[in-house]
Amino acid sequence: MVSRKQLQGQLSKPVYKLIEEDLRSQVASGSLREGVILPSRALLAKHYGVGLATLERAVSVLLADGTLKAVRRQYTAVARLPQSELDSVNHRETTPLRPHCASSVPSLPNSLGVISYVPSSADEPADKLEGWLYQTSIFLERSYLQGNGVLRFASLKSDVEAPRRPMETAISELIEQDVSTVAIVDLNGSMREEEILLLPELIAKYSVLVVYISNSECEAAIPHVFYDSSYLGCQAVNYCISKGFHSFAYVSPYCFPWSVNRFNKARETAIAKGLRPDSVISLFGAKDTVGKNAGEEQHDAALEFGRALFCDDEYPRCIIAANDYTAHGLIDASHEFDLKQGIDYAIVGFDDERRSIQDGLTTFRPPLEEIGKEAAMLLTRLENGDSCGMQVRLRSQLVARASTMCPLPPQESMFGKLEVILR
Repeated sequence: MVSRKQLQGQLSKPVYKLIEEDLRSQVASGSLREGVILPSRALLAKHYGVGLATLERAVSVLLADGTLKAVRRQYTAVARLPQSELDSVNHRETTPLRPHCASSVPSLPNSLGVISYVPSSADEPADKLEGWLYQTSIFLERSYLQGNGVLRFASLKSDVEAPRRPMETAISELIEQDVSTVAIVDLNGSMREEEILLLPELIAKYSVLVVYISNSECEAAIPHVFYDSSYLGCQAVNYCISKGFHSFAYVSPYCFPWSVNRFNKARETAIAKGLRPDSVISLFGAKDTVGKNAGEEQHDAALEFGRALFCDDEYPRCIIAANDYTAHGLIDASHEFDLKQGIDYAIVGFDDERRSIQDGLTTFRPPLEEIGKEAAMLLTRLENGDSCGMQVRLRSQLVARASTMCPLPPQESMFGKLEVILR
C-alpha cells in the first residue's frame, strides 16, 4: 500500500482516487487475495493519512463495482470468494502487505477498550469493574466481541484522592495496547461536560472509533447511546397515577443534578396530567457527594431522612424515592414505626438493585443489555464507514412489585408540614 507521503507526489488526482487505484491494483495483482478481510476504516485512514470521509469515498467505489464486498455489515473483504468460504475466514484477519512496502498497516486486534470513571482505594485496583459498569461491559463483550476478543479497561480515576486523569491519556493508553474501538461508559454521570465536548477532537486526532454511553443526552456530535435518567420521573408519576394517587413526595437525601432533573420531569408530568403544581413536592437533603461505598452511604442517609419523615402521622402515602438505595433506607425507617410498604404507603424506586426483590419494591430496571447491544451496533457501523452522527435513546422497564399493590387514598394536607419537618 502506498503511504500518505507517496500520495502527495501524485496530486494531479484527488486523494480518494489515488487510494481507490492503489487498493484496486493490489486486488488485480493478487497482493490482496480474494476473501481477505481489510483492516477497519479507521486503520486504513490512519495508514493513508486521510480522514474517514476520504477513505470511505475510495472504498465506496470499490464496493459499488464489486471489487470489495461488505459482509454482514461487519467488515469489508475482497469480493468473489464463495460465501461459504468467506464465512470461514476469521473476521478479524487483516490485509497482508506487499513485502517491499516500507510502511505497514498494523494488524487489527479483536479487542474493545472501555473508559470509565472508577476511583479506587489502596486495597482495590482502579480497573475493578463493578455494578452497572461491570454489567454493561459483559453485554458489550457478548454483542461486540462475541466471546472471541479481549476487553481492555482504562479508568479516568486512579485513586480516590488522586486528580482526574485526562480523557486523552486514557484513549492513548488503550491505543498503545492496539485498541482501535472504544466504549466510554458514563452511566453515573461522573464525567465533566468539557471532557465530552472534546471527544470529537480526540477521535479525529487518534483515528479511533468511539461510542459514548451515558445517563443523559449530550451535545457532542459523536455516536451516543444513552439511558434517559430524567425521563424516569415521568414514568414514575404516570405509574403512580395509574394506581390511584394524585399527590406524591419525591424523596432524595442527596442533591445530585440527575436527581433534581428527575424530580423536575416528575413535576412537569403531574402538571401536564392536570394535577396541581404542588402535587409533587420535593424533599431534598443538602448532601451532594458520596464516598466510595455510594450505595451504603445513600441507604444510611435515607434511613436518617426516613426517621424524620415517618414520625408524623401525616407522612406521605405515595413516595417516589430517588433510587433503590434511597427506597431501602426509607423502608427500613418505616419499619421502625411499624409501617409497611405496600400496605401503609406506596413507594417506587429506580435501578432494580438486588435487595429490591426482597423488599418487594416497585422499581424501574435500567436497559443495560440493550445499551450493550446498541453500542455494539454503532461500533460495527462505524467500522463499516457509516455516518458517525448516530444517537440511540433508551428507556427503563417498569418492574411492578408489592410496594405499590395496596395503595391508600392520598392525604392532600401533608405537604406544608413535611417541608417544615425535613427542611
